[in-house]
Amino acid sequence: MIQFRVLYSLDLLGTVTFAISGTLLAIEQQRKGYLASFLDFPRALLYAGLTALGGGTLRDLLLSRPIFWVRSPTYLSNALCTGSLTFLLFPEKSRPSEMSLCKYISSKGYTKSASLRSL
Repeated sequence: MIQFRVLYSLDLLGTVTFAISGTLLAIEQQRKGYLASFLDFPRALLYAGLTALGGGTLRDLLLSRPIFWVRSPTYLSNALCTGSLTFLLFPEKSRPSEMSLCKYISSKGYTKSASLRSL
């Protein structure tokens, strides 16, 4: 039971990390002027959801399993809330231009929990 809680917590932490990195990517694209500014918030939520949930969704589709975030909507709400908070808590002038911390966390922490969960 404790092992399940630890893996579930790591899984949610990975979802948060990827949602933050997706939101920061949307912010970076807005700063560079790739898309219109009125799409900032919806694009940030879309990127947060795609990066946080996209890999697991693809895995479940390829393995013909029920999609994990449809079965447990906690993942979707976690990704969207994290994307919203990340977008709203970073004012335009203080938004980071580099995502090295998020890249480091996502490459080290989430890979281990996802590989353990798939076993």
